[in-house]
Amino acid sequence: MEIPAPDPIVLVFSVLPELGFRPIVDPLSIGGISWVLKGTCFDVKASRLTSMYLREEVQCSGIFRTARSLGMIEFSMPVAVESKEQVMAWLAYGIKADAISHDPLIPWAQKALDLKHLLPWERYYTKIRDEAAQRRKLWLARPHCIVERKWIKAVLGFLQEQASKNPEGEFSVLFDGEMLSVRAGRVPLGVPAEGPSSWNERYSQPLSQLASIPVRIMSDPVEMGIWQGNLRLDHGGQRWVSRRRSADQSLEEQGTVHS
Repeated sequence: MEIPAPDPIVLVFSVLPELGFRPIVDPLSIGGISWVLKGTCFDVKASRLTSMYLREEVQCSGIFRTARSLGMIEFSMPVAVESKEQVMAWLAYGIKADAISHDPLIPWAQKALDLKHLLPWERYYTKIRDEAAQRRKLWLARPHCIVERKWIKAVLGFLQEQASKNPEGEFSVLFDGEMLSVRAGRVPLGVPAEGPSSWNERYSQPLSQLASIPVRIMSDPVEMGIWQGNLRLDHGGQRWVSRRRSADQSLEEQGTVHS
């Protein structure tokens, strides 16, 4: 997982004085200066150092303390980030939210906690969540229908019979809202089915694809649908997937039309 780095627009060290950090002499820090912030229950120092990956970064370290606990603060950020607000959000994340949320010595704390969405990984995770939501939306809207086990077995038996007669032929499926229509060559078969909506087109497959189709169907009912260009048969937690060929492709390749 690679999270994009922020655009280097604002130097972190140029923002720290505005946030209450004080400079101290530090021979180990590049430039000889580190910045220290002392809160009610924490101390943190920001130094510019070379990381184990041989690149400069701002490394922050310190102590977080409460009446019952004592902990270490240890995190880093790029030397330059996108904005002052992103620096604040990064510090709030690293110092620990509960340590600064009500600290009277850190007046920018609450605002920083509200800027969590500016952190690069938060943006990345938000993008992933949005993509997952969009994928689910597309999944629910995909062409599909539900067929009783006895009818899907009839369909498979019909297709296997047609495949034995014409192994080089094709079969196609179409759901019109009430009936699943299956056709192999010019031989049709229709079985009752249910689904949210009718399909916009007929989907075609080579009969040779049936070599891998399951022989035993254990669940009832069975779902047949189209997802990402593939014809899928889902049953009992298992699925059979075949590559899709549309009727238009069949027309171009063989000069035949599904009517």
